[in-house]
Amino acid sequence: MAALMNQWRHSSDEETSRSIKAWKMSAREPSAELVTLMVVEIARTRNLYKSNLFRLQLEELIKEMTPRKPPPALEAALHALRPLLLEKLRTRDIPADFAREFPALRFVQRGGAAPSVLRFAPPRRIDVVGSFLLGTYMKDELAADVAVEMPADMFRSKDYLNFRYHDKRAAYLGELHRQLCGGLLQGSEPLVGLTATFEAVSGDPTRPCLCLQPEENARWAIRLLPTYAPDLWPARVLGPDRNAVRPDRSLENGAAPSTAHYNSCVLEDARMRQHLETLHSCLERFTALRDGIFLLKRWARCCGFLAAGSDRAVSTPVSGFLLSMFAAHAANTAGVAPTQTSSFQLFKLTLSFLASTEWSEQKVTFGVAGSAALSAMEAQAATAHFYDADGSVNFLCRVGPVMEELQWEAKRALRAMDSQADPFDTVFGCQATPELTWDLCLRLPELPSMAMCPDLRTEAPANEEATPGLPPDLPEALAVAQRLRCVLRAGLDDRCVRAAVRWVGSLCPRWAEHLPETGVAVLIGLILAPEHLERVVDRGPSAQDAAATKFRQLWGTDRSELRRFKDGSILECVVWEKPPAERSVETPKQPAVVTQIVRHLLTRHLPASLAPKTDIVSGPTGFVANLGEKDRRLWATFETFRTHLCQLSSLPLAVKDIHPVDASFSYMAIQSTFAPPAPSGSDAALRRTLHATVLEFESSGRWPSEPAPAQKVATALLLQIREELSSDLGIEADATEGFLDVRYPDAVFRLRIFHPHELQEVANKATGLQATSSTPPSEPDLERLRALWWRPRLRASLHAHAPGLQKPAMAGAVRLFKRWMASQMMSGYDEPPGCEIVKQSLQSLRRFCEHLVCAVFLHPAPFDAPSSPHVGFCRALWLLDSFDWQRDTGLSSSFAVLLASLSKERLGLRQSFENHLATAQKLGLCKMGASYASGRGAESVSTRLDPHALLLATPPSTVAAWLRRRAQEALRCFHARVLGGEPNLGVESNWRGIFELDTSAFDVVLQLQPPLEDRTHAAETQNGDEAAAAMADSSEKEGHATVKMVSVEAAEALVQGGALNERGKAKTFEFEGLWVLEPEAVQGLREKLSPVCLVFHDAQQQVLALKWRHDPRYPELEAQRFPSAASERHWDLSEFFAQGGKVVL
Repeated sequence: MAALMNQWRHSSDEETSRSIKAWKMSAREPSAELVTLMVVEIARTRNLYKSNLFRLQLEELIKEMTPRKPPPALEAALHALRPLLLEKLRTRDIPADFAREFPALRFVQRGGAAPSVLRFAPPRRIDVVGSFLLGTYMKDELAADVAVEMPADMFRSKDYLNFRYHDKRAAYLGELHRQLCGGLLQGSEPLVGLTATFEAVSGDPTRPCLCLQPEENARWAIRLLPTYAPDLWPARVLGPDRNAVRPDRSLENGAAPSTAHYNSCVLEDARMRQHLETLHSCLERFTALRDGIFLLKRWARCCGFLAAGSDRAVSTPVSGFLLSMFAAHAANTAGVAPTQTSSFQLFKLTLSFLASTEWSEQKVTFGVAGSAALSAMEAQAATAHFYDADGSVNFLCRVGPVMEELQWEAKRALRAMDSQADPFDTVFGCQATPELTWDLCLRLPELPSMAMCPDLRTEAPANEEATPGLPPDLPEALAVAQRLRCVLRAGLDDRCVRAAVRWVGSLCPRWAEHLPETGVAVLIGLILAPEHLERVVDRGPSAQDAAATKFRQLWGTDRSELRRFKDGSILECVVWEKPPAERSVETPKQPAVVTQIVRHLLTRHLPASLAPKTDIVSGPTGFVANLGEKDRRLWATFETFRTHLCQLSSLPLAVKDIHPVDASFSYMAIQSTFAPPAPSGSDAALRRTLHATVLEFESSGRWPSEPAPAQKVATALLLQIREELSSDLGIEADATEGFLDVRYPDAVFRLRIFHPHELQEVANKATGLQATSSTPPSEPDLERLRALWWRPRLRASLHAHAPGLQKPAMAGAVRLFKRWMASQMMSGYDEPPGCEIVKQSLQSLRRFCEHLVCAVFLHPAPFDAPSSPHVGFCRALWLLDSFDWQRDTGLSSSFAVLLASLSKERLGLRQSFENHLATAQKLGLCKMGASYASGRGAESVSTRLDPHALLLATPPSTVAAWLRRRAQEALRCFHARVLGGEPNLGVESNWRGIFELDTSAFDVVLQLQPPLEDRTHAAETQNGDEAAAAMADSSEKEGHATVKMVSVEAAEALVQGGALNERGKAKTFEFEGLWVLEPEAVQGLREKLSPVCLVFHDAQQQVLALKWRHDPRYPELEAQRFPSAASERHWDLSEFFAQGGKVVL
């Protein structure tokens, strides 16, 4: 047994898998050795991977990422390129004026001796380097790097100074480009059809390379990288403590600052082959290292550090080469045997190395275990240190601004892999884009094309003392990002959880004739703590403290002030203006506290050319108060109402509780419902909001179980409540057969009565986890269960996560998502009667919106929980678009987390839903049979309160598919707004695309215009005005006609016959004189128009949209729906409504 275990330890996962697979394919009984291997393999899976599913996912991911054989055209081009470069290039003297000779390239030509003629000669050697030769490249980034070693005699002993090496390198490459394009490429058959362009290495235009790509179907590329011999200059003259860029003025020896970044860039060109050999030896030693590098690259791409090959709009200086060096170093220094280490273990070792190293205080040398403390000089030279084996090249010279985030993501991935049974989605699943992650984005204007060039800054930035420690030759794009990130973290203090840095635009731009005039733009993303956002006083140190000087340097003497507080302390502090609490949208005139802080820091610490043009993106509504004064008053009034009811003495049953039902109680309502006036007319001048509530009595066996007697008992109790409220408390109330309206000065509460005994049987069928074989409850019974039991408990659960409690941003996210659904004409959408699908009696999809948004807050994987409303809104759009609704029919919502065993409960919900659906299919039931998925809708949400998805209305399949397409478009618009919005236009601008309506999906669009005196007030609602304007703009852009009617009564909604002459073309009609359609009126239109069309409604903008039904039951309608353009007949909507849906021509 011991010998067998030793044999297993020295065998790889692949060998064991092959042995087990070979046994499975044979009919033989397993041997004792094989059984032992299988047992040990199961234990290995349980200990290392946590679950077999995760292991299978990793194996499939590695198989998917492993590149296939390179294209034959690429291999042929590489074989043909070597003799061409070594033998067919002509020797030529390049004139001294490089800039005039090669206008497409950038030359510095600074100081030193006058430039002389450069003699061009064929390279000394050609070597393929990089990930292509090692086989660690990703499929969508197939690029072969070729090191072209320039002749040593073209350089002088001091050419490494003052960019002279860069100039000669660029001139050599320019002549190489000229000769290749002059006929050499066309003279070799494998190279025919290749185009040659320049590419800036690491974004530095002074270090170009030559990129050869096919003209058509450019799936691969060859990059020619000029290099020099490693022994040309001693490594010590380009050490991190040496200066190689002399200032314009003469200084004494040692007075010039070190140029560690410039030196490292020069040394990189001479160390390419050495670094290739280092990686190759590690790959030969650790057979699983290649797969570990694939996993590391996939993780980095999901975190946003590596840009996808098809989209390089947002990127970082992190490269695949850097990740490979991380993995190779972790494998060499971990102290594990190469044959015992799997790819997943190497991946975790690399993440542990990233997470455990203090990069700001320590340096790491490749192949040396542990880290060493930084000296004062090294700390000033760079912000992060990871050197090659010689200690000369710093791999992290350009990665300093993102190193802290890289470390944070490594810690997060390790926590997920240690705590979750299936961490695949969290670690390798979804890519974290800015709109799905960041609460506040700052996009600076585009920097100059030389922004990634390491050069000494000619002038110090404003208030540099506030952010000391930046390397003197750090490229401008990196220095601005690092400086702004540090300033924002210091200024926001505990408001900021963490900050991320990205660069908009390609860090490796390509060009053919003219170098781009502008470079990348810095993008800063902030993740905020919502509990601290509204604080208006930031306290600093005392005036005698040494930190007070830094505090004043950060804020400036015009903003920092001394204040005495109640505890007697006298502190430096900064005071901000508190915006109005009742505003629903942040505006430039009323900015949020966070926006005020960011604007002040930008103005004080950024150059005047950048600060005014910086775009601050904080979502469609900005940062507004999560809980307004109106919401507090509502709950105060409701508590008074609850107290009054619980103190009633004439009721025969004890009151158990009063349950709120409306979305207003969880701060998720986007439109108020106003109560009808009292029959007496005493409150005709008042506009009080109406809120539904449910009174629940204690359980009693005397309550009737039949619906009719129970309704009569409930009505009698409502009358008794009205009498006692009126006589004892003087509170006015109006009773009907089904409810009681209790009128308070600020609100009217509509009270219904619920007793558990009445709905016991229906609740057992609808909410039990075990599937039942009996007939499902009838629709009236389900509707009564929804109204009296399900909705109150749903509201209580949502209120538990409301602002000020657990999830402060959830209510704002729900309101945004509801507003988006309304802009897509989903206000009050419901299947009309008369169709085959059994109709749900819910009046709207607002609770579906609440469930969807709650899911992204309470089950946020693969992300962290959102901390701002617009991030939660984007996550809900992403979930609507990306969730596999067909496979995962149950989406556990907010209620599963309230239970003790989360994973067990969610598994039970899934099994319950699947068993319920299978039972229904066997019985052939109408509602739960084979057509269940299409009848109920593509999205079925299963919760603990609704395990069989019977109570929650969801969109039908066709509507759900259309909503998913609109969600994709909204996310695309949000992403574009973050990356390229126009600055200084305010938060109310550039969000129209998100709430834009695709009118081409409808046949008729009816826009109800407000009266003239109400239009100014209506225009103040920012989101609604944006959506309406977007719809109008889209109608004009798509060529839709607009017909303005004088009034509904006068024109009788007549439409000329030629107005609907093309299928798929929506026509917009504006009705003046009619502004508000009540939900009952919309439902009446649906019922009358149901035979011929679907009716969609936007309650906020008062827009109606009609979509014709293509139903074979109504063939006579086909000609009437789309009359010819020459027809003079008109379509009379008023008579159509009056005659119950019959078309009158």
